[in-house]
Amino acid sequence: MIPHTDWLKQAPESPADMAFAVPAGIRLLLGIRPDIAHLKTDHLLDRIAVYAWWESDSRQDYAEMEWTLNPADLDTLRGLHADELLAQGGRGFTRMLRGNWPSVLDLVPGFTARTREVVVDESSFTQVLPQPLRLIWADRPDLQASYDIAQESGRIGLLMWWFGFGHKEYVRVAWRVDTSLRQLRPHGPQGAHPLPLFLSLIIQGRDDLRNLYPLDTETGWLAALIWWEQNGFHEFAVPSWSLRNHMELRGQLAEKSAGFDATRHMAPAPCARPLPYLPCLIWGARADLKAAFDLGNAAGCHGLEAWWKANGATEYAAVASLFEDPALQLPGLNIVGYAQSVIGIAEDVRMAARSAQIAGLPYCVIDAPMPGPARLDHTLDAQMVAAPVHPVSLFCLPPTEMIRLGMEGGRSLLTAGTYNIGAWPWELPAWPGYLAGVHQMVDEIWVFSEYVGAAFAGLGDKPVRRMPLAVELPAIAGPDRRALGLPADKFLFLVMFDGNSWLSRKNPVGAVRAFKAAFPSDQKVGMVIKAMGLENNSTGWQAMLDEIASDDRVVVINKTLSRSDVTRLTASCDAYVSLHRSEGFGRIIAEAMLLGVPTVVTDFSGNADFCTADTSYLVSGEQIPLNKGEYLFADGQFWCDPDISQASQQMVRLREDKTERMRLAANARKNITENYSIEAVARAYKARLQQLRQDHRI
Repeated sequence: MIPHTDWLKQAPESPADMAFAVPAGIRLLLGIRPDIAHLKTDHLLDRIAVYAWWESDSRQDYAEMEWTLNPADLDTLRGLHADELLAQGGRGFTRMLRGNWPSVLDLVPGFTARTREVVVDESSFTQVLPQPLRLIWADRPDLQASYDIAQESGRIGLLMWWFGFGHKEYVRVAWRVDTSLRQLRPHGPQGAHPLPLFLSLIIQGRDDLRNLYPLDTETGWLAALIWWEQNGFHEFAVPSWSLRNHMELRGQLAEKSAGFDATRHMAPAPCARPLPYLPCLIWGARADLKAAFDLGNAAGCHGLEAWWKANGATEYAAVASLFEDPALQLPGLNIVGYAQSVIGIAEDVRMAARSAQIAGLPYCVIDAPMPGPARLDHTLDAQMVAAPVHPVSLFCLPPTEMIRLGMEGGRSLLTAGTYNIGAWPWELPAWPGYLAGVHQMVDEIWVFSEYVGAAFAGLGDKPVRRMPLAVELPAIAGPDRRALGLPADKFLFLVMFDGNSWLSRKNPVGAVRAFKAAFPSDQKVGMVIKAMGLENNSTGWQAMLDEIASDDRVVVINKTLSRSDVTRLTASCDAYVSLHRSEGFGRIIAEAMLLGVPTVVTDFSGNADFCTADTSYLVSGEQIPLNKGEYLFADGQFWCDPDISQASQQMVRLREDKTERMRLAANARKNITENYSIEAVARAYKARLQQLRQDHRI
């Protein structure tokens, strides 16, 4: 049976006689679609451009039509060269740069190399734009109408469009801004007025700015700085072009300010008394201030000082900060992660923010711009921003989520020009070799345990640093079993886990089995199982329910509690049990220790840094290989299967010997307080960022 749309495939020309013969249906579209009406079917390159349009999302728009290339068509592409294909200026060929669908254009020798990479350097301003941008411009009448790229001002305008919008449309183009554009260029007498090269090129290349801000004068140079801080930086949207983070420039500005003497250096006449550099500079640029304050007498000087204190310092706050000595200031931190969620890695974000605050580090918070856990916590909303502000970005995300971030809307955070630190939790002894390239996203890696450090140690050439993880709890009134619905007269062991963290790794069923073996019929003991995020039909949870079905001493709390209620629950129990098979750090264990609750834990993985024979009841076990489906990236990995018999013995020992459990709990609490407190982490953050500045890395 002939499809009722078969006529759409018939071309006036025989495919044997013409390469890339255009089907009849698509010929019809050429007559009615304004975006392709300029393409002519009697030119081979135009017919190829029509196919490039078709192979993008257009084939989805016209699903009943078909256009299949034959071997001769493909041979035609292989026989061309990029120079021929792009000779007409690229019209029709840049649509494929908007997505990552396969393109037959890549069969053309040299085409991929000529269209996929943009490096913006000085020549982009002064000579010619990178070829991919020229091709996009040639394919876009709207851009041609807005920007004459034969002129420097037009090239700057197109670059501004690219920085703000274009790169989001043409995602197939890899781009970067050359670091040479941050080098300082002197202006004015004896080069006394420095500006970064990018700002010099923008001011001198734009018709609307060149005459407003003559860079050979001090007032014009100051006006350029003010314009950039108030408008330009936001218009161009290149994070690495922040003057606040340009330490070389700020050092020179601070030196100029410190060396200024208003009683000698002011023109046309010296001031009657010493005044700061910036207010004098602004006075010289504003006729109203000159009319109001005669600096030749003391009253005028006092008047200018009063104006600056009352109004000027606020009005010029952004530029004023550039003249402050950067050596006396702490570098700032952009903290990126699931800032509004209530899972463990979200707590890492909140603890990083608290650490920065305690250290006196300027900081802001960026909620990971991709689908993730429910956004239920709003304690950091006041610190939220959309883009990096400070020179260092701390990514409180597992490396798997970093990869997602780069693919699902957060690539601009990774390429913002900041010094990127990956604060990476991980639960297995090795990172998959086929994902080793993840280290290219960061400049250094922070780990929270020796165990995780070993997993990332061989990952490229990026330094791996062990940093303490802050362990802090909300204030609570104290234990309250009645409010939580717990029995008042039993010795309670607590097990806690998140269903999103893989039951195979958390192994709560092992803790239940150890409890039942330790206390087969003792009604004076009980176990509390706190769970959340469970799939009730999962095999692991069903195994747990089967295990506890006949034991009424086990209480299950399967719901989300507030942070304070979780803390109160832990404090209301007599012991905490974690027979995990692996942990990256073990935050819940550390929090129990901070509360003075004794712990029975697996002697393996990240918690081994703070769980020792002097702080915990340790349980050893056999190292076993992971089975397929037990955890992400299970191939070739191993973890520890804790010995249930030994765990039951430790639980009995804990319950029966009060003196010993109090001693171990006190040791554990002291260790967490001294080495994992918010103050300890704040000191570590501050020291590392100061070192990065001393090493001229930021």
